[in-house]
Amino acid sequence: MRLRLALALSRYAGQVLTPDLARAILREVEGADRTIDGRRFGQEAFDGYLIAAETVAGNEAALVPLQAACHEETRPGAPFDHQFDFARQREAERAGHLVLFTARVASTGELVGVLRVRVFQPDGCAHLEVTDDLFYIRPAHRNWLAVHLWRFAERSMFNLGVRAVSFDSLSITGADRMARYLGYTPVATKFTKVAQDACDYQQVPQRRPRGDSHGAMASH
Repeated sequence: MRLRLALALSRYAGQVLTPDLARAILREVEGADRTIDGRRFGQEAFDGYLIAAETVAGNEAALVPLQAACHEETRPGAPFDHQFDFARQREAERAGHLVLFTARVASTGELVGVLRVRVFQPDGCAHLEVTDDLFYIRPAHRNWLAVHLWRFAERSMFNLGVRAVSFDSLSITGADRMARYLGYTPVATKFTKVAQDACDYQQVPQRRPRGDSHGAMASH
């Protein structure tokens, strides 16, 4: 976004900024709108809920509490300032790289579940793949809603033409049971280190305490 803005401004350097010129610059900065139209996926009604594809744009305020709750539940102790770069999310959405699936209470419209996925093309491949970026259901609305929300998104993405869908299951949530139920195959184990202070490497965990077995070391 910043690069496109800099290039657009350089092309009009020295000209008087008029409303028409401002709109021309804005069109160049925003680029072509490749937002994936969620209406093509339809909607699904389930047990008093309505599942559909929406956009980040226009839903920012409703998304904030769910994103914050997801972080607090799944990454306890990890640094978090409750700030969200919705501008970057909207930019990814306009580029066709992000799709937002939602679950709402049908009678009130309350947003109680969200699944945000990223659409990408792996290096060296001609096909598209999808991975989840945010998956959260409010505790009072869990049980089978999570399965129906994920299935709706999965079906929508495969019908769109993606070749593979990946699901990140955090150990703390036990969501791997749902992944296996839905037919996913475990292919990797992901390890993470968290720095409490990004400027102090001494606070980053280095190794297990002496005497705490870590198993055989891999050859690589």
